[in-house]
Amino acid sequence: MFKLSQKKYIPLSKVEVQSYIDDKFSTRHIHLESESNEKCFVVAFKTLPNDSSGVAHILEHTVLCGSKKYPVRDPFFYDDKKITKYLYECFHCIRFHCLPVLNS
Repeated sequence: MFKLSQKKYIPLSKVEVQSYIDDKFSTRHIHLESESNEKCFVVAFKTLPNDSSGVAHILEHTVLCGSKKYPVRDPFFYDDKKITKYLYECFHCIRFHCLPVLNS
């Protein structure tokens, strides 16, 4: 369960930053609260490969495919006209992957 660990208002951007942490997995969630109609979120996760076999890249897609308990479709392969309303991009780094999702 995520618990609020920090809250800060940034007047210049008119954004409230709320930082949450999960006790069980030490997973962090950062929420940006604003009055903007634009919606976006970012999924970022560590991928620390032991070699150059491509496992980190496979994990990128696997994470987005959900699980038996939480089934979802991989947005990179989802063939739906609605998908063009969103931007899916991936930033690859040696130690992590970051997937921002934005509406148009």
